[in-house]
Amino acid sequence: MEFRLLGPLEVVGSTGGTLALPRRQRVVLAMLLLEAGRVVSVERLIDGVWDQAPPDTARKQVQICVSAIRRQLADEGFGEAVSTRAPGYVFDMADPPIDLAAFDAWALRGRAAAAEGRHVEAAAAFRAALGLWRGEPLVDTSSQIVAMAATGLTERRLRVAEEYADVRLTLGEHHEVIGDIRALVACHPLREALHVRLMSALASAGRSGEALDA
Repeated sequence: MEFRLLGPLEVVGSTGGTLALPRRQRVVLAMLLLEAGRVVSVERLIDGVWDQAPPDTARKQVQICVSAIRRQLADEGFGEAVSTRAPGYVFDMADPPIDLAAFDAWALRGRAAAAEGRHVEAAAAFRAALGLWRGEPLVDTSSQIVAMAATGLTERRLRVAEEYADVRLTLGEHHEVIGDIRALVACHPLREALHVRLMSALASAGRSGEALDA
């Protein structure tokens, strides 16, 4: 089983199919996965599901959502993944099969390798981290709280992309990295750090005129 946050929310079952979750369950599960190992209060879950003006039955409806999630996970052998712990619930697994956890692990490995001058190994680790992404994070999970968390995830992705570009530039892959950085600049035109790297790559590739234009 795998829980995917780095793109549309997906829960992949043991047979390879994705579990069907209605909107409220998606919000609750996304919030629990984003805080895996930490308690998310019922009040916080209510805010995530309803944003504003929750109904009087909100607490009960959150309990119903959690019970439904547990039933689906139990069918896949993960019935104990979501625990009740005051003042709310926690997604608690020793080695959670969450793509975000894998992304963070690869990113840490890449940073450690880069710090020690093992640039080829660092590039491979950063590439593995970025390869886990499937698009905009949690784009199909409508909630203001989840949307703010998704913005944070995008920032983490960009930091790793910049670190990956730095390592590739160190390895002399100036020509190869230009296209990738241009694509990032097109998506994030106000991010100055990307423009800096694009200028550096162009200048190192002997394209000084384009570097000045950038």
